[in-house]
Amino acid sequence: CYEQQLFGQISNCEYAHDGEYVGITSTNQTVLLRLPYSEGSVWNDQSARQCHSIRFRKDDKMVVKTVDQRVVVRSTETNFERFVSGHTRSARDAIFLSNQTVVSGSDDTTVRMWDIISQTELSKGTIHRDYVRTLCPFEDGQFVSGSYDHTVQVWDGRKGLETPVIGFTADGPVEKVIYIPSHNMIGCSAADVVYLFDSRNSATPLFTVSNHTKAVTALAYSAQHDTLLTGSLDLRVNFVSLSGSEPTVVASKKHTSPVTALAVHPHGDEYCVGFSSGMYQSMKIELSAREDDSMGDASKARTHKERSEISTHKYLLAVRIALSRFRYQRALHTALLSKIDDVIVSTLEELMKRGALRVALANQNDRSIVSMLKFSTRFVSRPAYTNLCLAVIDVVLEIYAGSAANSPYLHRQFLRTQKTI
Repeated sequence: CYEQQLFGQISNCEYAHDGEYVGITSTNQTVLLRLPYSEGSVWNDQSARQCHSIRFRKDDKMVVKTVDQRVVVRSTETNFERFVSGHTRSARDAIFLSNQTVVSGSDDTTVRMWDIISQTELSKGTIHRDYVRTLCPFEDGQFVSGSYDHTVQVWDGRKGLETPVIGFTADGPVEKVIYIPSHNMIGCSAADVVYLFDSRNSATPLFTVSNHTKAVTALAYSAQHDTLLTGSLDLRVNFVSLSGSEPTVVASKKHTSPVTALAVHPHGDEYCVGFSSGMYQSMKIELSAREDDSMGDASKARTHKERSEISTHKYLLAVRIALSRFRYQRALHTALLSKIDDVIVSTLEELMKRGALRVALANQNDRSIVSMLKFSTRFVSRPAYTNLCLAVIDVVLEIYAGSAANSPYLHRQFLRTQKTI
């Protein structure tokens, strides 16, 4: 569990697609943190301007923020920053449609599409009649907007924003929208109810979930658990399973402050929560206690195996993404974070194959190096992995032997490794 206090109410939190960062906005602060959290922040900005949202581009090299009436695009790697302005009231949410196109929703009731390179407005949607507070990506070139006029609209950015593709109606002001592709469903929260619509043609909701006593302000989805997370001003985060014939609440966690933001890590069991008090927390999704009560031993074993396979697949996917972008240190970080032997071995083998093992091991912190040495000494006696582990130990010693004396933690592990070898 990790926590950090920000200024004002947390308005949004979101993980990067490859799990390398998490972005957080509060009333007067925007933070981009590296993961794991011990890596610190990329930037931590405090401002008199109101910050409402932060979202990542698909390649995670850019974020788009809404700050007062501005839509700001900023690099996660360099000092690049641009903004567009045109909204007459606060811009509440913005997302990327493509590498250079973003859309934004505002309290001026409009949805606008922008070209970041030319910093010009491409199109404007005016069908909403009240605040537009939330957006989410849909299918290629399309997105969803939710408004206090009780409607949810689906737009196709390729055709402009004059007319939405399809619309849905809720029974209250829409605070949050979410698209769940595995179920072809669009979800929205309105008052204390969550509505789930068929994204293709349903005018009426497929399901309604009403397990909160106050407004639902945050939604997130865990693909690993096939579970929808709902956060509310009633201090609770509910976990709603979508794997059965109808949505079922399988767990609930009560906090000490109203919940205002939620996000789920794309490759693991971690989720994060933002509160009206300005507190940000990350924690593990724990549903096993509820599930195990109603399962036999065979079912428990099967479920554990299925979860292990899903977790392995998720981490391997994250490693492949990092490798494809030549982020070798990030690939190794992700593998170590998984604590799954198969993931670590396959990552090291791929780094060896690419001749990038030294690059990946350079500039690592003490904890990562100790984890690497522990893994190598544990597997070095296995013939299939001996050469790989010895190569890792050789590179680590070559890079860090001279500075090991400055860290008792690292020095102790060096001595243990030497004794084992």
